[in-house]
Amino acid sequence: MPIKAKVTSAEFDSLPEGTKSLYVKAGDDYKLDIAGGYLLDNDPAALLNAKNHEVEKRKAVEAELKAIKDKAEGEKQKIKLEAEQKARKAALENQDVAALHADLQNQIKQMQTTHAQELQAQKAEIQRQQKLVKETKLNQVASDIATKISTTPSLLSPLVMQRLDVDELGNVIAMDKSGNINPNFTIDNLEKEFVDNNEFAPIIIGSKASGASGSTSSGSPVETMGKKWSDFSSEQLVQLRKENPSGYQELKATRVE
Repeated sequence: MPIKAKVTSAEFDSLPEGTKSLYVKAGDDYKLDIAGGYLLDNDPAALLNAKNHEVEKRKAVEAELKAIKDKAEGEKQKIKLEAEQKARKAALENQDVAALHADLQNQIKQMQTTHAQELQAQKAEIQRQQKLVKETKLNQVASDIATKISTTPSLLSPLVMQRLDVDELGNVIAMDKSGNINPNFTIDNLEKEFVDNNEFAPIIIGSKASGASGSTSSGSPVETMGKKWSDFSSEQLVQLRKENPSGYQELKATRVE
């Protein structure tokens, strides 16, 4: 279940010991011990409502201004078109070849400008769609990883997403600690890194600090004899860390950075 930004003393007392370490005393209640506590020191619902109100107000003003600008631009184009039509009619009546040629060149230029604008708009829409698809993929994979290894996926998922990217083929890939794409650093490596990071121990499934339990899909014991760190999935490492801490530490010694 999602972790709360603030809890009462009674709610705090009922939390697992590992989760309690994420909170600090704040008056009669407890709040998450994270950097930047503005939202925790104020009513989140009230702040959100106020922000939404400002956003809606700004959108209304922007829509009104756009309508005014569009109307003015429409009138401007109408006057311009009427003037061009009158000039074209006069040129035809007077058989003014130079004026007709200039008018034709102007029409061609306008068509080219309109075409370029349409292409730019199409390109921008394609880029927007590609960005949306990328964010959707990253969100889904980050959520899947966090749900798989964490007791509080909502906290871990944004951190996991920061370490993900999409390659040229549209596949989600992991970045190493330096933020670089390394073909030897896989999604499974990333999962193991989070599982092994003591900073996240309170919210990792199977960690002593989380007070939770973990098991593989088969439920069978994890055998380590003759094997190394890279031979195990993050799910197996979670189970091993819970059931055999000493074996986990021995296996960790075989890890290649």
